[in-house]
Amino acid sequence: MKFYDSKHAPSPRRARIFMAEKGIEGIEFIQLDLSKGEQFSDWFKEINPLSTVPVLEVDEGLYISDSSAIELYFEEMQQEPNLLGRDMYEKAQIQMWDSRISQYLYAPIGGAFRHGHDFFKGIHEQIPQWAPYSKSKAETFMDFLNEHLATHDFIASDRFTAVDINAYVAIDFGKVSDIRTGDREHLQKWYEVINSRASTQA
Repeated sequence: MKFYDSKHAPSPRRARIFMAEKGIEGIEFIQLDLSKGEQFSDWFKEINPLSTVPVLEVDEGLYISDSSAIELYFEEMQQEPNLLGRDMYEKAQIQMWDSRISQYLYAPIGGAFRHGHDFFKGIHEQIPQWAPYSKSKAETFMDFLNEHLATHDFIASDRFTAVDINAYVAIDFGKVSDIRTGDREHLQKWYEVINSRASTQA
């Protein structure tokens, strides 16, 4: 298998941490330099017409180009350690929380970055007013997470799951746009626990 990666991008990092938690080895990593626009090259567009990373090539000509889908593929390939739910209820909780993280945390953090950072100048149209609005939306959800984590050790279950990976990566990504845990005590404590896991270095 081949994994089309970009070391500093958040979405590939989600999949790398997931792989590290699973102990999956034997993957060939192919790095793309997003700052040089390699994701828009003709050869990569043949792999993923949307020009996004990550992409997992599971067989010649067969590609998976979404972090959540890649996580699901690896979960089905290797059941343990389980990260996507052991029963119907836990799977539903993980799906619910993953949707919340994607919609209310990852998306606004991405919006703040896309519309407020020089990286996207000349690549995408930027609406400067959108950056502070997105930052505010992300911080509101971080307040919600902080309250939730006051009575929970992990986000979606009583154990570490893929949701913790995805939220952790989003929060780390937020630092680029000065979106931080700040004085949110419970969120910061949770962050430190996740950050101490060896997989986060993947």
